[in-house]
Amino acid sequence: MPEKGTRRLAAIMFADMMGYTALMQEDEDKARDQRDIHRNLALSAVEKHNGKILQYYGDGTLSIFSSAVEAVECAVEIQLSLAEKEVLPLRIGVHAGDIVHDEDGVYGDGVNLASRIEGIAAPGGIAVSGKVYDEIKNHPSLSTVSLGSVQFKNVEHPVSVFAISNEGLNVPEPGTPQNPSVPSPTPSPGPDQTFLQGIKDRAMVQWALAYLGGAWAILEMVGFASDQFSWPSLIPKAATLLAAAGFFLTLILAWYHGESGRQRVSGPELILIAVLLALTGGALAVFGPDRGGEASVTPETIPLDNTRPSIAVLPLLNMSAGVEAEAAFLAIGLHDDLLTQLSKIASVDVIARTSVMQYAQTQKTVPTIGRELGVTTVLEGSVLLAGSQMRLNVQLIDTRTGTHLWAETYDREFTVANVFEIQSDLAHNIVRALEAELVPAERALIADVPTESLEAYRLFLRAKESLDRAGSEPEDLTTAETYLTQAIEEDPEFALAYAPLSSTHSFLYLLYDRAEARLAAAGEMADEALRLEPNLPDAWSAKAFELYHRYQNEEAAEALARAEAGFPGSADILALKAELLTRNQEWDAVLETRERAVLLDPRNPDLALNLAAAYAEADRWDEAHRIYEEILERDPTFYAAAFQRGWLAWLRTGDGRLGLEALAQIPDEVGLLGLKDFFRWLLTPDTEGKIDALESIRTPISEFGGFWWAPREFLVGWTYQEVDPARAERELREAVDISLEALKSAPRDPRIHVTLGRIYACLGLRDEAIREAELAVGILPISRDPVLGRIFQETASIIYAQLGMAEEAASGLEAVVSIPGVPPISTILSPEFDQVRDHPRIQAILQRYGTELGGSRR
Repeated sequence: MPEKGTRRLAAIMFADMMGYTALMQEDEDKARDQRDIHRNLALSAVEKHNGKILQYYGDGTLSIFSSAVEAVECAVEIQLSLAEKEVLPLRIGVHAGDIVHDEDGVYGDGVNLASRIEGIAAPGGIAVSGKVYDEIKNHPSLSTVSLGSVQFKNVEHPVSVFAISNEGLNVPEPGTPQNPSVPSPTPSPGPDQTFLQGIKDRAMVQWALAYLGGAWAILEMVGFASDQFSWPSLIPKAATLLAAAGFFLTLILAWYHGESGRQRVSGPELILIAVLLALTGGALAVFGPDRGGEASVTPETIPLDNTRPSIAVLPLLNMSAGVEAEAAFLAIGLHDDLLTQLSKIASVDVIARTSVMQYAQTQKTVPTIGRELGVTTVLEGSVLLAGSQMRLNVQLIDTRTGTHLWAETYDREFTVANVFEIQSDLAHNIVRALEAELVPAERALIADVPTESLEAYRLFLRAKESLDRAGSEPEDLTTAETYLTQAIEEDPEFALAYAPLSSTHSFLYLLYDRAEARLAAAGEMADEALRLEPNLPDAWSAKAFELYHRYQNEEAAEALARAEAGFPGSADILALKAELLTRNQEWDAVLETRERAVLLDPRNPDLALNLAAAYAEADRWDEAHRIYEEILERDPTFYAAAFQRGWLAWLRTGDGRLGLEALAQIPDEVGLLGLKDFFRWLLTPDTEGKIDALESIRTPISEFGGFWWAPREFLVGWTYQEVDPARAERELREAVDISLEALKSAPRDPRIHVTLGRIYACLGLRDEAIREAELAVGILPISRDPVLGRIFQETASIIYAQLGMAEEAASGLEAVVSIPGVPPISTILSPEFDQVRDHPRIQAILQRYGTELGGSRR
């Protein structure tokens, strides 16, 4: 039976007027006039951008385009035009997917998802899916900000959503609650009015306020008694949980029995009460005292060499009812900044945030946590927020004996000043309890109050949340950049916000954007942070990162030393220190520093990956493999670990199967630094497979920070050399023009020079290829940068091999293997080395690593 309708792939734009239903009830003529204005403007804009309106709804339109870029540009034009008129605002969602169009209308998953994405957009704004973002991200006229990954109703997997942030467009405020499961943003007013009237008739607001007042008084008395009589921590925890359960029980009873004539017990009421009691009982079981065999863990289970005081600060438990978002913000802020304060104390080892966050809501016992993190003490606690008051309960526990070393309750008004005062007091108390040393300089650092603006502090925490995610995906970095910029606008004197903004610019420069303006921005932000706070360790660390990119190694080391002096417990500073030591070729110190960083942050997958790579480069493959296994056992979805293991195996053996298997497991929405499709093409060994893989590469330039740059035409020409030489030559000559044009704006970029040399070699242009290879190696030799210089030297050897220059190719490879690093076996086994692989010096390198082959591995 033939399929009904026509199915096609399209960019789908779904637009919806805000407030149309309400206006229709008030003034039908005005509502129709407003609708006609929207429709006429939309019709003109859609036709201008080569689109087509397929369907009108009462207050919206459904349009399709053959290009996602045209769809978004059309949406921007519509919103900017409407902004100049006094009309109802419009929300627009854009998605790329399948649609089916027949006599019954337009339908399909693509249409459904576009309509749900529209519900995420701000009034007067545009929201787009991750698929659309991939098509527009390289268009300078369109700017975006990530709204995160959203789980839509009836959609199996979460969807990445971005807001178009061009000037004049509205973007959802940070923290604005979204409801993507609601298919239409304009609910019928009838049920709302009925519900609100029900609340009023049953006096539920009065009941809720009366209950909260009584519960607060009872909890105060329980807390006082607990402090006075040293009750177990279970009692105040249980009282808080029972109070929270009682609040919702009061609301249930008020709803079902607060109105005259509704005194009979109903089935739904009984079910709600039973569920509530079951949840409360389960919570009491979870947060009750530790039980089981692990409670008898002896001191000998702690590492014998851990003689220094060490602590893991577990995420604070949010015990508030009715103000979850604000209380969660307070809990995150207190926890994050307390870790920062403690890390400034040289005499205490502090486990970093990434590792301890994995114990949020854990059911593991304190001795178990102590063993897994290698610490002698654990700090746990809870936050309760009620109105303008906050209560923080904390207790410090010895992981070897399970005994409480110290406990404290803080009752304060909820202000930024009080939050930082509590953090400072906590740090002092913990140092005393651990019998550690606190020098005057450290005392001054932990007493600092970085901002008095609650909104600036909130935005700062939002940015930190994005930066703390593993993997450094571009949307995380751009989101952090947006939040930190807004925090500085709220408080221009907020030095602590300038420092991570500088580091964010540096990370974007390192991985995605090699423009000098990006590096200049990193320097400006670090300098401003130091102007405001000359002794701020975060600012010195950010400055060191910027200087590192400029190859001002001595200045970077001096800045980093100042950062480490003020922040001796920072795993991130140690990670940067390891990079500087690598550049100076201090190989033993590199491993020691990376191992120390992992000890301070043992469950940070990024630091673990760095250590695994360092072991691999030192030819300690068993240890590297063990780390990959540990990372993936803890988090099978951290796909970068599986891929890095496969990538290094390919470099060392020429066998890309392990890497390809890892890539096949990565979901479509995971970007792998935006190069997943490129890596799949690179690791595919046969020409037919490479041709298939090329179809997935849509970006005009494949770029990875300082490591790689290549136009798509080069990849096409390289792939088709044997099967279609004429097409290969056309593509390669086009790649030459693109590369020469790129060099006009970046004449000293070794990535472009070495790629241009590869292109010339493929075209048989010997002199030109040699010139570009020598330029790339001369700009960044191994002696200046053992990481990038090694890559460019290896690529120069490929160029020499293609040209049949065996001695030059062998000399280059010998320089590559003269320093620690994964051996370039995949390069030697590539078809480019067919002419020179039998050379004795090249064979000696193969034999050194246990490989003897005389033919191509294509």
